[in-house]
Parts: sequence; C-alpha cells; structure tokens
Amino acid sequence: MFLALGLFQSITASAALVVASGDSVAIIPRVEILRDPSGRLTVEQVAGESGFQPLGRTFSLGFSRDAVWLRLTLARAPDVGEDWWLVASPPFIDDIRLYSPDGHGGYRERGAGDHVRVDERFLATRETVLPLVLDTTPSVHYLRVRSTSTLTLTVDLMTPAAFAERTTLENTRHGLFLGLVVTAVLITLLCAVWIRQRFFVVAAAYLLVFGLLQFTLNGYDQLLIYPDTPWLADSLVGVLAALASTLLILFALSYLEPAAHLPRFDITLRALAGLSFAAALAAALGFYPLFAPWFFLVALAILGLLSILFFLMLPYRRARALLMLVMFLPGLIAVLLQVLRNIGALPVNFWTTDLWALTMFFQVPFAAVVVLFRVEEEKKRLVIAQERESVRRGLLHMIAHEQRTPLAVAEAALANIEARTIDERPELKPRFQRAGTALARLNALVDNALAEDSLRAGEIRLDRQPVAPSQLAEQIRNLMVVDERHDMRISRAPDDRPILIDPHWLGLAVLNLLDNAIKYSPEGGAIDLSLVRDIDGLSIRVEDRGIGIPPEARDRLFERFYRANNARALPGVGGLGLGLYLAHQVVRLHGGEIRVESSLGEGTRFTLEIPETDARVTTPVLVPGT
Repeated sequence: MFLALGLFQSITASAALVVASGDSVAIIPRVEILRDPSGRLTVEQVAGESGFQPLGRTFSLGFSRDAVWLRLTLARAPDVGEDWWLVASPPFIDDIRLYSPDGHGGYRERGAGDHVRVDERFLATRETVLPLVLDTTPSVHYLRVRSTSTLTLTVDLMTPAAFAERTTLENTRHGLFLGLVVTAVLITLLCAVWIRQRFFVVAAAYLLVFGLLQFTLNGYDQLLIYPDTPWLADSLVGVLAALASTLLILFALSYLEPAAHLPRFDITLRALAGLSFAAALAAALGFYPLFAPWFFLVALAILGLLSILFFLMLPYRRARALLMLVMFLPGLIAVLLQVLRNIGALPVNFWTTDLWALTMFFQVPFAAVVVLFRVEEEKKRLVIAQERESVRRGLLHMIAHEQRTPLAVAEAALANIEARTIDERPELKPRFQRAGTALARLNALVDNALAEDSLRAGEIRLDRQPVAPSQLAEQIRNLMVVDERHDMRISRAPDDRPILIDPHWLGLAVLNLLDNAIKYSPEGGAIDLSLVRDIDGLSIRVEDRGIGIPPEARDRLFERFYRANNARALPGVGGLGLGLYLAHQVVRLHGGEIRVESSLGEGTRFTLEIPETDARVTTPVLVPGT
C-alpha cells in the first residue's frame, strides 16, 4: 500500500525536500527547472548556473527539442532508510540522466530512458528506475531530460518494496487489459468469418491496433520484443497511433453509415482517415518526430468531429448512435484531455493521465458488446430475408406450376389448328411460328423458374450420358426458335467423340444463353453457336452482335435476379434475371466454368468449358443444391 508521504521542510535556502516518512514521495512540486535549447550544457556548467526557476506543480512542456535540467535538493530524516529509487514516468521519454554528488566534488552519472538497452538499465523494467542514496544532510542532484516525444514527466522517490508493489499492480492491470483486447479481437474475428461484413473486419483491426498501441505506449514492447533496440518504439508508436486514428474513423463510419444522411461529414472524416493513414506510412519511414505535434492537432479534429457525429446521428440511427456515445464519448474526452496535456496546454493530474487509462480499460469490453449488438441486428435481418425469400420462392413455384397446364393446352391447340389449316392457308405459317415462339418463351420462363427452385433446394440429379457434340447441337437446334431478324449459325469441330454430360440441363443452359443473345440483339444479326471437342473436354461458345454488357455489371452477372442497367432499359424486353444464374450453376455442377467477353454496342461472347469426365461415371449423381 502506498502511504501519503512526505514531510516537507524548508531547512536551507535551496528549499530541500526532506523525506521524513512513507514509501513514496512525489518530488516534482519541489524541483527547479532550467531549459537548455542547445542541449550542450554539462552538469558542471549547470551546477554553477543561477537561471533555475521553480517548476511549479507539474512537468508538462509539450513537444520540445530542448534539453531540460531539473535541480533536486534532497535529504532524509534520521529514522528513514538511505536507499531509495527514483522512478520517472511515462516510459517513452528518450533520455534521462541522473547526476548525483560523488563525494569528491564531482558527479556520478546514471543513464536511463527508452533509448537505453534493457540489459544496460539499472532495472529491466519499462519505467525509468535509478538508485538514489539519501543522507541526512541536503544534497543537490540534477536530472537531465530530453525526448523527441512529448515532455510530460512525473518523478517519484520510492522504496524498493513500494516500487515492487506498484509494478505488480500495474502489470496485473495491463495484463487484464490485454486479455480483454485479445478476447474482443477473437470474438470480432469469429463474427467476421461468420457474417463476412466489412464492419467486423474494421472492428477487429481497430481493437487489435488499439491494444498494440497501449502495449507499446506502456513500454512492454521494449521488454518483450526488441530489448536490444528499444529506440524502434519511436516509429512504432507513431505508426500505431496514426493507424488507430484511421481505424477509429472507419469503425464509426462503417457502424453508423452516415453517408446517406450527412454526406459532407462522411467525406470530411474519410479525408482525415486518409491523412492519418499517410501519417502512419510517414511514421514507418522514421518521420514521426518531425510531424508529431501537428498530428496531435489532427487527432483533436478527429475527436471533435466524431463526438459531433454521434450526436447528429441520433435522429437517424438512435440505437447505434447511443451505443457509440456510451462506448466512445468518455474515452474521447479522456484522450482529448491527454492530448491537451501532451501539447502542454494542461497540467499533469488525474484528469489528464489516469482518467484516460480508466476509460480505455472499459472501452474494450464495450466494443465487444457493440459488435455483438451488430451480430444480433444481422441475425434479425437474415431471419426477415429468409422469410421473404421463402414467400417469394413459394409464390414463384406456385405460379410456375400453375402455368404448366394452360401452356400445354395452348401449345397442343395451336399445333392442332396449324395441322388442320396449314394446307389450305399456307400464308398463316409465319403467324403460327410467332405464336409458337411466344409459347416457347413462356415455357422457357417456367422451366427457368422451376429449375432455379430445384437448384436452391438441392434436388438436381445430373443424369450423365455419353452425348456427341453433334447430338447436343441438333437438340438445341430443334428446341430453339429464332425469329426472322436473327440468323443462328451452328458450327462444330470434326472431332465428334461423345462426352459424359446431362443433355437436358446443359441444353437448358445453352438455350438460356441463346435466348439472351436474341433478346439483347434488338437490331438483329447473326447468333453464333460453336461446339469444339478436344482432349480436355467440350467447349461451347455463344456469340452475338447485341448491346453488350457494361464493365461494372460483369462481376454480378451470374447473380440471381440480377440484370444490367442497359438490359433493363430495353423496351419490350423482360426477364427475371435467372438465365445466366442457371447457366452458371449448371456449368459448375458439371465441374466446368463459364467466361464472358463483351464490348458495349458490339456484342457478347459466352464460353462454357465442360471438362472430360471419368467414363465409369454412368449412374445418376445427386448434386447438392447451392
């Protein structure tokens, strides 16, 4: 337990600090300060310097390249032990040197700081620890401090037992914090694997970088990762701080999705995220000390804008915005206070130092709660989507089945009328053909709807049969009805060796491609179908001279119910967006692949590659649905 120590007495003109009792003494309030802009003064020169001024209550000088000298006049009461340790925090001060009288008119120097190798430190700890022997007679000691990071310092005199107790408590607290971070990251990664949304990836990255930043700021990286090159922490702190700022913005934006409601806010924050990422790259190259003060100003802007964003999003996404406020606002306020302390605008106290550590400790488990809340939202959304999909499939299946009978009756009636009248009225043949084409397209829509339903239910059985390319071509020719504006040309290579395929399903896939080729060639033109048999299998190509496919649509071309914008815009051309999806699924079930090449206004070419199959596979194979 730490006792409030300290009995202060003014026993000399130099106002010595006399340690009378206790285990820990804060000495900053009773020291004098001298700034050395050149950094060249020696302890002998400083000892004769009269320019020392009282420091005041705290040591918070912001970013400064000056060397700073502190003069400590110390003594102890007769009943207090002489062995004490001088402990300086935070761990990221580059260079700290203690000069104590050597008893011969000179000074003994001891070095510390995070640029000193761990094995060269008085104690292998993350904090600066230097031994100090106190006498009952006041003696003057000098502490030289210099750093490329913020000059914010607390200095305590502690007994070895008190330091060991404090270190145990601190290590326990930081260990618990890192355990929470690891747990939250694992939970978020599992959610990312399960749901596969960008938000969970960003959340996991933010929590990981946030945890690494705390690990590094508290000096554990030097002890555990690179004890021989501790100065690497200078760049690593800059990289992690900038990345944490970037990911914090992306975390908030991906969770609140403000672009539709506050587009300017969204753009501004994304610009700041880009600036922070550029700062991370610059820090990785070793430039962080050059722009660190300016980066803290950017951090202040980020914190302010995020706080405003959370309030502005309350009318649009109340639950999410409230969660973000509860999760981040206390931490943002604490970080804001610490940033102001780091730039020298506020003193070192509980509110600018310890409050930050406290809020950061609770932010991590709450971040996991936010992630789980988002999982619950996604779960509800998926349940609703599944219910809608079930209703849609049921309706589609019912309509398709109900259309079978009237289509069959109409087709039979049309064939009967044509047979009875064609000899007497040959001029009606084109009308019969157009009516037959219309019925064929309606049947194709019904077939596609039922086939899609079978695919999703996993009810397809591929009945592989040895089929020659010429047989497949003839089957397609007989089933495909082409109007007078188009000329369907079928070609095949001389090799007509049979290949094991399901002629019904593969034929349906090719018919869908041909039907699309006709529909999306409104000006007419040739439709080319080629079948090439080789040693690897069967290659089927369908090519038209139609409207083509926009580049931005090609990645989604084989999705269910997807139609490109230029296809939707064609007057009088309908469709469900199932044809290409079915073709893609059928080719996949055959173990093949489908490729597309297209130029807007010039046409499209689809290529189906069906691989050779083991000749022993002759029985029907149950294929899982997709």
